[in-house]
Amino acid sequence: VEALVKTYFKLISKYKYLHLKIVGNGSQKIKIKKLIEGNVNTSKQIQLIEFSDNINEHLSKFDLFCYPSLREGMPNAIIEAMSNSCPIISSNRGGCLELNNNMKNSFIFNPDIEHDLYDKLLYILENKNDLILKTKNAYKFIKEEFNIDNMIQSHIRVYEDNT
Repeated sequence: VEALVKTYFKLISKYKYLHLKIVGNGSQKIKIKKLIEGNVNTSKQIQLIEFSDNINEHLSKFDLFCYPSLREGMPNAIIEAMSNSCPIISSNRGGCLELNNNMKNSFIFNPDIEHDLYDKLLYILENKNDLILKTKNAYKFIKEEFNIDNMIQSHIRVYEDNT
């Protein structure tokens, strides 16, 4: 999240209209809050939002969902974003890559490469058609792969394989 905020500080100089909303109560919250307060020029354009049981309310208003995780299993947050037709950029960690489906469903960045998130966000800002296509692919992918029938069958297979 710290890298996302720092990247935002760089982007805002070129794209004055950008706003950043960070949802959640993670362990980095105090550090992030100090980082934001330390940049008086943009602090009004960054909003820290408490954890929400109704994340769909926020996702429906986002132009882009960024998931900068450094370690990840199967990220429910990305699944929720895709099911809400919210465009996504995520780190190249764990389940984020699986949900990305070979670059069809979202944008991926490598947090180990210093400017990769910045470069990818610039690309997204300048290539809306690619963003729209990936968002449509992601929605279709989630509806097909993560529907209730598929999830039940998947659980049954796991049960049968382990009994």
